Amino acid sequence: MVSAFVDTSIVMAQGLWMVCMALSSGHMQCEVYNSILSLLEKLQAATTQMVLVALLGLVVLMVTVVSTQCTNCMHGDKVKVWIAAVFVFCNLLVLIPPSWFINISSSNFYN
Repeated sequence: MVSAFVDTSIVMAQGLWMVCMALSSGHMQCEVYNSILSLLEKLQAATTQMVLVALLGLVVLMVTVVSTQCTNCMHGDKVKVWIAAVFVFCNLLVLIPPSWFINISSSNFYN
């Protein structure tokens, strides 16, 4: 979300991870949110989903390393298909929060 204060020449931009202020002098100052609980519910959900999807991707990456051809832990094409499906699922889930946030920001901008 972007809001501008014309009198003071400050432009504030709020993102999934931090809030930034751009001054008329060209300087930009960004701060990470102190607590996720102080955010709007929609931002809390989007940030939480991004973290959970990143953790799921890390788990799938570890399973992929364990199931490579040079190890004997997991065999068969079913495991490879499952791993590929979870990778695709993670990629789709990563696209949802930024798209949702952009939709909210653009709809609030025109209201």
